[in-house]
Amino acid sequence: MNITDPIGRNARLAPLAPAILHYGELLTYSQLNAVVDSIALRLITLGLAPGQAAGVMLTHGHAQLAFTLALARIGVTAVVSRDAVRGTGGLALSATFADGATGAEASGATVVDESWWRAPTAPVAARSRSVPSHPDGSATCLVVTSSGTTGVPKAIALSHDMLRARQYAKWLAFRAPDVPRQICSLGMESYYGFSTALRTLWMGGLAVTGIRWDDIPVAIPFHQLNSLVVSPTQLGRMLESFPPGSGPFPGLQVVEVGGSALPSRLAAAARAQLCGNVQVAYGAAELGFVASMGSGLLEGRPGAVGYVAPGVEVQAVGTEDQPLAASTEGLLRIRSATCVDAYVGDPAASARAFRRGWFYPGDVGAIADDGLISVAGRSGEMINAGGVKVSPRDIEDVVLRNPNVGEAAAFAMPNPATGLEEAWVAVVQKQAVDLQVLHRYCLNELGVRAPRSIMIVGGLPRNERGKLLVDELVRLARAAKKTAP
Repeated sequence: MNITDPIGRNARLAPLAPAILHYGELLTYSQLNAVVDSIALRLITLGLAPGQAAGVMLTHGHAQLAFTLALARIGVTAVVSRDAVRGTGGLALSATFADGATGAEASGATVVDESWWRAPTAPVAARSRSVPSHPDGSATCLVVTSSGTTGVPKAIALSHDMLRARQYAKWLAFRAPDVPRQICSLGMESYYGFSTALRTLWMGGLAVTGIRWDDIPVAIPFHQLNSLVVSPTQLGRMLESFPPGSGPFPGLQVVEVGGSALPSRLAAAARAQLCGNVQVAYGAAELGFVASMGSGLLEGRPGAVGYVAPGVEVQAVGTEDQPLAASTEGLLRIRSATCVDAYVGDPAASARAFRRGWFYPGDVGAIADDGLISVAGRSGEMINAGGVKVSPRDIEDVVLRNPNVGEAAAFAMPNPATGLEEAWVAVVQKQAVDLQVLHRYCLNELGVRAPRSIMIVGGLPRNERGKLLVDELVRLARAAKKTAP
């Protein structure tokens, strides 16, 4: 199966049904399929052929999606991550496509304009020509990269068959509207964003790929949207932008939050302002969907990220890779039929992450008897404060209880005088925070695990995927220490 086949079928079954909405620009299924065909024909004219790879770096959401689908339709691998386009994994690209906003950073790229992705104006019946989809389901159709939290992002190759298997696995485990009308705030260059939009289009729903935060309260009822997929950072910014009295929205059936930990306070705000069904999703580009749970179940379960999905096996292991008893904290490893077995062009990183059929995401956590996964943090982010092991998430949860704190990130700060690590926490203020009061509260709640220092920052440093850049926090902390009186 080719990943564009379900979209072509929907174009025949319901040609006038809405498929994509991007900043007010609507494409029906017939128009989307025609755009994909039109782009595919131009790509063929440029000499692209099955088995080749092309980079796609477009800032227009539905253009990025349409280009990716057009390349997949003709059997060309779409390399959608900027990191991969820049050379991650040593990928050989036959072409790179960029728009005016990204063309400067893509040397030698073909700069495309709106004529590439504008919907044809001919009536549906007149569009008789269709580009045959490449039939090899085992062919690689998509290259994305890992989140980049722990260093240089790694390239991940996915075939048509693998994406199909992942879509089915998530459908089996995650309850979503049968015909989603969904806002996906995640970028189409990420695996999470692309796979979410693809799932919506396969199900004949509406994928909203671009929308301003302050337009969402109007867009949800106006477009009858029933689903929202967002990261915790995006969720916080969204709720802050809502005018007083906005929400909840009776038509909104589910809010899916993934990509990083969801603080309990933010989850409660989302249930109050959006809808009661806020679901936490846990997964990775290397293997897709792993676990989920309703955010209301987070209360009293520190670090909980979800119950293991059918067909997925998760273990916590010790230093010798021995499986640990239930609820015992260790290094997590995961295996499933939807997991890749290597990174592209990076044997050293592959050897570390993929061992004996297991994928090691670098998370430290535990598995309860009932299959609930709890994540304390990443193995490189756990803080060893003078022999006391501290989870950054435990500190963040306590700090975020302060109503004046908008965001918080705990991290290990090396002390050059002692050679030991100290627990620090960076705080983004919503309103002025009394640091002395906050520090005393942390001491009362956390004791020896309380942060040594609290640092006010204008915003938390993140990469393109929204992942926290811990090294940058350490740099900011060192600079703050130098300038302190």
